[in-house]
Amino acid sequence: MGHIKNGTGNFFHRHLFSVAFLNIAGKGRESEVSNESLTRNLECLLKVNVKLFASIRRFSEKDNLDIDIKEGSTIKDLLSKIAIPQDEPLLVILNEYTRGKETLLQDGDTICLFPIIAGG
Repeated sequence: MGHIKNGTGNFFHRHLFSVAFLNIAGKGRESEVSNESLTRNLECLLKVNVKLFASIRRFSEKDNLDIDIKEGSTIKDLLSKIAIPQDEPLLVILNEYTRGKETLLQDGDTICLFPIIAGG
């Protein structure tokens, strides 16, 4: 099966997966799934890339992570998902620009996380 690329990421691929899952779960009989639960199953996920630098690497076994996160999530939500404490002093670079933790994420974003370094 080929992948259909469009501006909403892999929506068609996720939709086909959800339909296939429901057919398996229903075991060929008419499913008792409501429209509301179908909508929840089709919730949009974003794929973002996270790069951890220096002492921030201690929060993960890998320093380069591809993460699926709910549409509408912020950098703060992402930090929680990868178990970085909210009070951890960080420099957040989103697509080559410094951003705050309340910034909304978009599909395909690259987030670089650096520790705050002081010295002279």
